[in-house]
Amino acid sequence: MHKIVVIGRGLFGSAAARHLAEAEDGIACIGPDEPTSRVAHSGVFASHYDEGRMTRNVDPVWEWATTARQAIARYRDLEERSGVKFYSPVGYLGLGHPASTYNARCAETGEAQGPAIERLDAATIRAR
Repeated sequence: MHKIVVIGRGLFGSAAARHLAEAEDGIACIGPDEPTSRVAHSGVFASHYDEGRMTRNVDPVWEWATTARQAIARYRDLEERSGVKFYSPVGYLGLGHPASTYNARCAETGEAQGPAIERLDAATIRAR
């Protein structure tokens, strides 16, 4: 008999179920599987299937950047405990319209929280 049933196997449901299962037995997490074929799939897609999730620790909103940084710090532990290698740090390149302040705000928050930020001009990006 299940003591607690978590409905939804997405970002929040799977995390809730994992935390509950570490503290208590009798936890179940239910929800649809990821599609076996995206081409043939005709149903609703989840917001984040694991094999393509982007994660970064820069964001113009301090709280989002903080939450992401804390989550990323746990990835290796999650990989070890789950046996699923899912994280490969590859960097982040933010491109935007010259009139937008989004990338500058991301860099400002990132610099305040510690990740190395490198600003590149168009010629350097092309060269790399």
